[in-house]
Amino acid sequence: HDMRSPQVAIMALAAELGADNAALASRIRSQAQLTLGLADGFVQLARVREVGADFESHNLAFLLQEAVDRCHAPAMAKGITLERDIPDDLVFADIDPGQISRMAGNLIGNAVKYTQYGGRVIISLALADPGEVQISVTDNGPGLPPERQRDPFTRFGSRSNSEGPSAGLGLAFVKRVVDAHHGRIEVRPNAGGGTVFDIRLPVTQPGAD
Repeated sequence: HDMRSPQVAIMALAAELGADNAALASRIRSQAQLTLGLADGFVQLARVREVGADFESHNLAFLLQEAVDRCHAPAMAKGITLERDIPDDLVFADIDPGQISRMAGNLIGNAVKYTQYGGRVIISLALADPGEVQISVTDNGPGLPPERQRDPFTRFGSRSNSEGPSAGLGLAFVKRVVDAHHGRIEVRPNAGGGTVFDIRLPVTQPGAD
């Protein structure tokens, strides 16, 4: 909260600069948003590292549907199709609902952010090996840049580009959540161009109630 409040205030002040300072206001908002993202990202990373996951039996299908819905507006703005391959049936697993929801939102949001206009993002959920579920997020964007392909989950630092500011913490958070759930994650190229993230999670966690 102590880090968030000044950044929110800075963005509010930037909005009052007026049309004559529109370019400066935009730069100020961009940097404030970046700092705000850093603050939120570091808090979430620290929370997973220090307290782990709080497991409960929860419907994964419902969480994924919600995560897709949250990304609907930015996808529509870019003409991106969000294709759901999520069962209508209940798919229960021992998870931390808050962490999995944020993780799914990060992956889908990144796919939308970096996929070109008119592209497609596929979100799927299926039973995998006995005792596991698989979540997949597939896009047909440009793929991971070469410097990220060796270790995509390392934080590469904050940056701003044509797609807007990024704190560089999203994939690091995804990996930490998967580890906290005793799962596995694989990143591979999409045959049609782009990237596929496959996550496998155990249906039942060791020691979960």
